[in-house]
Amino acid sequence: MGLRTLVTFLEMTQPPSSYRKKPPLPNLKLDFGYPLSPDAYVRLVDGVGRAFHWVDTLRLPRSALHSRIDDPDRTMGIVKIDCYPAGLFEIAPVGADEIEIVYLGLMPHATGSGLGKWLLDSALQAAWTKRPRSVVVRTCTLDHPAALPLYLKAGFRAVGQQWDTVEPLTSAEIRACPFPLNDEQNR
Repeated sequence: MGLRTLVTFLEMTQPPSSYRKKPPLPNLKLDFGYPLSPDAYVRLVDGVGRAFHWVDTLRLPRSALHSRIDDPDRTMGIVKIDCYPAGLFEIAPVGADEIEIVYLGLMPHATGSGLGKWLLDSALQAAWTKRPRSVVVRTCTLDHPAALPLYLKAGFRAVGQQWDTVEPLTSAEIRACPFPLNDEQNR
């Protein structure tokens, strides 16, 4: 049985007038162009999005994961604290003149410290360097409750909503997943 969720589509048509500086946390780093294997990519997305039912990536075949990771038009920023992944953003072109924030989020151990605002600013800065007409993102009622207010406060405006259904991973899908997922105690 699927989970009903209200998806909100958001758009920003002007870059922010300024960007936040990196928070003064020791050993905080944002890596770009970090080489990832499909397994590492899946574990990263799962680590950030497990609680929010980010299952689409987990259902992609390995060839599609390779295509996504190797796509030169996509940009991924990986947040690391003490050399360990703590979150990510991923942006990709949508048509000729839009950039989509495909993923943006932090792992549970990195939430609540203000890193989300800085991570969003970092994603926006990367997106606007590509000179799009607009930057778009979508969020839903299954996402972190701070997601929609964060996007609106950053300057996005809602341009539409629609109901959708997310099918959680089944036990059989989890067992059959060719990628080592994070611990499965809460699945």
